[in-house]
Amino acid sequence: MTPVYRYRGPAGRFKQTIRRNANVSLDSTNSSRVADHWSSDPNLGLPQESADSVVLRLTGVVGHAELERFVQHAEAWSLEAADGVVTRKRLLNVLVEALENLRTHTDPALAHTSFAVLKADEQAYTLLVGNAMPSASAAVVSHRIEVLNAMSEADLKQHYLLLLGNTGRTDRGGAGLGLITIARKSARPLKVTSRVRDEATRYLILEARILRDA
Repeated sequence: MTPVYRYRGPAGRFKQTIRRNANVSLDSTNSSRVADHWSSDPNLGLPQESADSVVLRLTGVVGHAELERFVQHAEAWSLEAADGVVTRKRLLNVLVEALENLRTHTDPALAHTSFAVLKADEQAYTLLVGNAMPSASAAVVSHRIEVLNAMSEADLKQHYLLLLGNTGRTDRGGAGLGLITIARKSARPLKVTSRVRDEATRYLILEARILRDA
């Protein structure tokens, strides 16, 4: 599936961008691809692109270009909304870590199932990301998030520093640093939900809320 972007300025209508190879075209129409994606199932209760609160939406394979464009649009929205520097840094940190997890840890055969939605209200940004993965992996990730939710801020920092010094880490991560960063920069608890896709895989959705400074 070709990745589909939908972007709304703070006071504007959606602009949809679709990446074709290295070129990005604005204001294209490809609503059927969004509608066919599993994350558009109304039974999930996820925000759809028509919702006023939705700032940005991406469905499909997440690569370097998709990650960078998503973050750039989010930063532009935050700047136009006059967020403080602390809020913007917190938001971008969470976005980068969440999208990097999608980019590096999603099975290539399931990469088309990825999605990300960024919402905004007066109090906070809400990021929802999800993809399909083996059922065993979904159970492991869900458990990790439950453990992180139970940790204090001091425990999270200590755990982060321990994993940062783990010489067994690889270029693809694998030590859970991304999830810890998301937990540290977000209002807890993080929310995680999953649903059956087939006998071997499940869809997993992570929700993180990033508070906006008053």
